[in-house]
Amino acid sequence: MSSINEVLYGDTNYLNTLKDKVNKVVNKNLKQISKEKDGDYMFTSTKLVEAPMPPVKAYIGCSWFSDKQTEHMKAGIEAIKANPSVSWEYSHYPLAHQYKGMDVNNNPEIMLDKEWQMATVSADIEGIKGCELGIMLYVPSEPDDGQAWEMGNLYGHGKQCVVVIPDDEVHEPLNLMVACGTTRIIKLSELATFDFRHVVADVYDGEVY
Repeated sequence: MSSINEVLYGDTNYLNTLKDKVNKVVNKNLKQISKEKDGDYMFTSTKLVEAPMPPVKAYIGCSWFSDKQTEHMKAGIEAIKANPSVSWEYSHYPLAHQYKGMDVNNNPEIMLDKEWQMATVSADIEGIKGCELGIMLYVPSEPDDGQAWEMGNLYGHGKQCVVVIPDDEVHEPLNLMVACGTTRIIKLSELATFDFRHVVADVYDGEVY
């Protein structure tokens, strides 16, 4: 009596026969749907390959309480916008998402408003939760407690954090927790070309306090 395998597949090597049939169908379909699409997977002939990674969604922290901080912030924002590895459109830049559209720079008195305070902190926390990593435009000679808190929050959420300092402050001492509690310290001149899609941790070799 013939086995069920022989009845179904015509020989005893039914698994190999079935595999060959499946491969023929798959290969034919893969060739038909061969295409390329940025930020997605694409089929090339019969081989599945990974497309280039899309730009990252970052949390962009900065300070603007002095002329030097503001200058560093503006230069940093321009460099980020020029960096193809960062999505400016989908990144969270706190000054671009102020509560009820109230600009703290033009209306500093709103800093005293309790509702504005809580809404601002909440928005920044959600921005940190939703980002892939943090980019902090930081001035070592004029440390900002708020930025230090944001760095710690990023760390607490398991997010990488790249601190960007002015080129003329590379020898300025950094707080130990900022220097060693973040993923990497880079110079402003490196920002526009730094690949944020693959951030490798580095040891800070500058002076700390």
